[in-house]
Amino acid sequence: MRGTGWLAWRQQRVLVAVAALVVAGCAVWVTWRRTGLVVAIDVQHLVPCRRSGGCADPRALDLLGRDRGPLAVLDRFTTVAVPVLVGVFWGAPLLGRELETGTYQVALAQGVGPVRWFATRFALAAGCAAVGSGALTALLEWWRAPLAVLGGGPPPGAGAVAVAVAGALFALAVGACAGLLLRGTLPAMACALVAVPGARQLLAAVGPAARPRTGAAFHGDFRPFPALATTAYLGAAVLLFIVTVHRLRRRFA
Repeated sequence: MRGTGWLAWRQQRVLVAVAALVVAGCAVWVTWRRTGLVVAIDVQHLVPCRRSGGCADPRALDLLGRDRGPLAVLDRFTTVAVPVLVGVFWGAPLLGRELETGTYQVALAQGVGPVRWFATRFALAAGCAAVGSGALTALLEWWRAPLAVLGGGPPPGAGAVAVAVAGALFALAVGACAGLLLRGTLPAMACALVAVPGARQLLAAVGPAARPRTGAAFHGDFRPFPALATTAYLGAAVLLFIVTVHRLRRRFA
């Protein structure tokens, strides 16, 4: 496995480095913003709101308004942009580019089976995508926590990190499977660009209907139900991985 692992690292090290830089940059920015927020709360002696409908303290409202925009930007980046980027620029070339250029023959010529070759490449990409997506979402929830308490809203849930990790794995599997079936990088990129946000919109539509109800109202936040989204993403990712492995075996049988 050392040979295939080394080759996978050589081919993906630029993407790994870019992902690490993005996470590190976001970590520095979020730490700076959250530190300023916590200091402001402490200096102004603001107390947590005890009402679910929010508080009327103008100082609290000012802090909420100050960070609402940047939080929304990071939220859209982690929940929308990151899965698309993973699927388009990491998943799609994983097999599509190899089939276009024929570089996969280097690994196969060394006696490495196609499934082992693909599994090694996919494992490296999946590990990096999962860690990166999970770290970004954890940073977002860490920043959001003081504001949620201050504004009287529900505290951030751990399910958001699980959804982010599962979504990244799904996006990677979509891109890889599309690259094999369509036998090209650009068609696979286009497929991932449509399929990944499409799946998120579908879950956003189905999620509220699957929420437990209390009277006539939903409870919890208004994101796709975490357990449903995580299960759906992981199930689809596993299915796409199995399809990809099956097609690889047939192609190189």
